[in-house]
Amino acid sequence: MNVYSTSSDNDRNTSITPSRLIPPEILHQIFSLLPIRVIRCCALVSRSWNSSAIPYLYQNIVLRTHTQLAFLNRTFASPNAPHLGEQVRSLALLVSPPLLPDWKSHAWDRDREIPPFSPHADENYPEINTGCKETEWLETHVTDADLRSILIRCPNLGAIHLNGCSQLTDTTLVTLADSCRQGVLHTIHIALLRTVTDPSIVHLVQRHGPHLRNVDLSLCTSLTPASVALLARATGPRLTHLRLNSIASLTDDSIGAVAEWCPNIRLLHLVRCWKVTDGPMTAIAQRCRRLRYLSVAFATNVTEEGLTALVNQCAELAWLDITACGVRLFFKEAVLRRWTQVRTQTGRGEMAVVDRKVLLV
Repeated sequence: MNVYSTSSDNDRNTSITPSRLIPPEILHQIFSLLPIRVIRCCALVSRSWNSSAIPYLYQNIVLRTHTQLAFLNRTFASPNAPHLGEQVRSLALLVSPPLLPDWKSHAWDRDREIPPFSPHADENYPEINTGCKETEWLETHVTDADLRSILIRCPNLGAIHLNGCSQLTDTTLVTLADSCRQGVLHTIHIALLRTVTDPSIVHLVQRHGPHLRNVDLSLCTSLTPASVALLARATGPRLTHLRLNSIASLTDDSIGAVAEWCPNIRLLHLVRCWKVTDGPMTAIAQRCRRLRYLSVAFATNVTEEGLTALVNQCAELAWLDITACGVRLFFKEAVLRRWTQVRTQTGRGEMAVVDRKVLLV
C-alpha cells in the first residue's frame, strides 16, 4: 500500500512508503516492546527501519553452537558492519540444543532464549552438567582467539556468560577487562575455567571491581583465597550474587571477607568448599541480612551451629542446600523441625531446605 501526495509545483504524484512516515524515535519506542522474531522481520522493511532495529537485534546475544559463534565472528569482521559490536550489552555461550528432545520437551526456539542474567531467568540456576553431550562444544571448540575477535569490538558489554568454556585462559579475561569501558561490566560467569589464575582476576577487579554485581567463579580451581578476598573488598556492597563452588582452597578468611565487605549479598554458593567452617556462617548471619539463597552442599565442616545462626537471623533466606554438609545425621530431623518452628514463630515464611540423598560408590 502506498500513500500519495500531490505536488503543487509539478502536479505529479509522488509515492511515499508508510515506513518513512514514522520518526526514528517512535520506531525505537515500538521496537523496545517487540519480541526479537518480530524485530528481525521489521529490519527487512527498509534501510531506515534496519538502522533502528539493529541495536535491538544485537543487544543480547545468545550462542548455542560453534557455527553460530563463527558466524558472529564473520559478521563483526565484515567491513560493512564496523560498529555492530558497540550495540552488544550481553553475551552468553550456552549448551547446545537437545540433540534428541524427549516427548515432554518442545523443539528449540531461538526466539525464546533467556540469557542466564536476564530478569526473567532463574537467578539460582544449578551447576553446569559437564557429563552431557550438549556441553561438548563449549569444552572443546571455544578458544581464546574466538572470544578475542568478539570482545575487542564490544566496549559496552555489561554481562558475559562463559560457563563450561574450559579451554579459555587468562588471555580472555585480560581482553575482557581491557575491552570493556569502565563502569559498564557488571556480570561475569566463568565457571569451569580451570586455568584462570589470580593475576587475571586481579586485573579484572582493578578495572571493573566497584561495578561487579554478579560473579560465578565455580570450578576455577587455580584461584587462591587471596583473589576471592580481593574481589570481595573491591566489589563491596554492590556484589549480590557470588558462586565459588569447588574452589577447595578457600578458607574461612576469604569467606569472612565476603561477610565483611558484601552486606547486600543475595546468593552465595559454597559447594564442596571443604575448608570453610561455621565461623564465616556466623559472620554472614550477622552482616548479610539480605541473603536469600545459600548452598553449603558437601561443605563437611559447616555444621548445624553455623546454619542455625543463618536461619535465625537472615529473614529473607528462602533456599538452603545442606546436602552432605556437616550437619550431624543423628540430629538432622530435630534441627530441621526447629528451623521450621523458628521461621513460623517469627513470621518469616517458608524456607526450602534441599537435602539430596548421596549414593556412595
